[in-house]
Amino acid sequence: CTLDEAGVYHDDGTRAVRDAWATAPPPCGSPFFDTAKPFVQIETARGCALGCSYCTSGTGLPPRYRAIGSVREELRQLRERGVRQVRVLDRTFNLPPARAARLLELFLEAFPEIRFHLEVHPAYLPSELRRILRRAPPGRLHVEAGLQTTSARSLAASQRRGGPRRALDGIRFLARCPGFETHVDLLAGLPEQRLDDVRRDVHQLLAIGPAEIQLEVLKVLPGTPLRLAAPSLGIRFSPVPPYEVIETPHLSRTDLTRVRRLSRILDRFPLRHPLGHCLRYAVCEDPGLLDRLAAESSPDGEHWPPTDLAGRFRLLRRCLRPQADDATDELRLAWLASGLKPTDAFCGALPWKQPLPPDALPAAGAQSPGQDHTTRVYHLELPTRECWAVFRRSIQPTTPVAILQRDRR
Repeated sequence: CTLDEAGVYHDDGTRAVRDAWATAPPPCGSPFFDTAKPFVQIETARGCALGCSYCTSGTGLPPRYRAIGSVREELRQLRERGVRQVRVLDRTFNLPPARAARLLELFLEAFPEIRFHLEVHPAYLPSELRRILRRAPPGRLHVEAGLQTTSARSLAASQRRGGPRRALDGIRFLARCPGFETHVDLLAGLPEQRLDDVRRDVHQLLAIGPAEIQLEVLKVLPGTPLRLAAPSLGIRFSPVPPYEVIETPHLSRTDLTRVRRLSRILDRFPLRHPLGHCLRYAVCEDPGLLDRLAAESSPDGEHWPPTDLAGRFRLLRRCLRPQADDATDELRLAWLASGLKPTDAFCGALPWKQPLPPDALPAAGAQSPGQDHTTRVYHLELPTRECWAVFRRSIQPTTPVAILQRDRR
């Protein structure tokens, strides 16, 4: 344990219940182990070699690892008990890379029934790991990549290893892997970090296009090196859980309010959704859009951005530049693809009573949607193309089974 500035001892997350943790029987062997929840958690390692100052594993102690055979046996027992989703709690699953490659091979080849959630550092993805990740079958993995920041100053002040260029290259690779979605984590409130650093990170990730971006304000946790160093660094944080940063010499309270609004935007405009695709497209064309979105709020701030999908579409359109015709067209098409009312004035599609044009090509959905008595088709005219959204109530009543388009030029 560690002793904080108030003289209180804290478990820093690096000690095992017993010295023989690495060879202890798996917890799932106990009759009290609960497998009724949607997923279970396992550890194949404790501690972390990176030593980030804000992490409870950043104590400098060497990590400990369970033998590959022990992990195999634990997963075998979990499979026998019907578990189909496993979250691996290792702080940095892909370190050391050779061990991570062996575990990934084990997960994908020996346990095809189980979906694994992994946390990785994107700067440490050598060729062998990339080869295995690239061929992962669809639905078998969910990868959470801890980018945190690309500010070299902040990385050095936080004692976090892995350069920003390598980390961004790793994010690009993960986002292109066809078999899984990648969730990327960012932090605000790190030492030496500025508001422009946070904005730059968000813009870079939007350009890359992972499935999800999560931006959080840093928590200065008891037992971490940063907790002890915070006064000398000028970092003020809440004295009660979750211990969030209040202000730093480089991020004012107003700056952190802007960060929280930006975080809400990223939460309410998920990139895997057509609306999120529109946000990404529009921001890449107009970087100032995020600031205009963040400037909007409801009087109490609790219902912003709107929770309803149509309200979020209208908010984004309201914040587009008047000359952003392409982004507006993408929004109208995304409205149609999202299953919102096609004839709403926002979209302006009209019912289509004729056969589908033979030269209209699929933009999304089924290659040959077909038509029967349950089919409804809506036609959307855009300046550069025509689109047809095909709804079949017998297949999926609320969203189109296909969208076809034909170039007007």
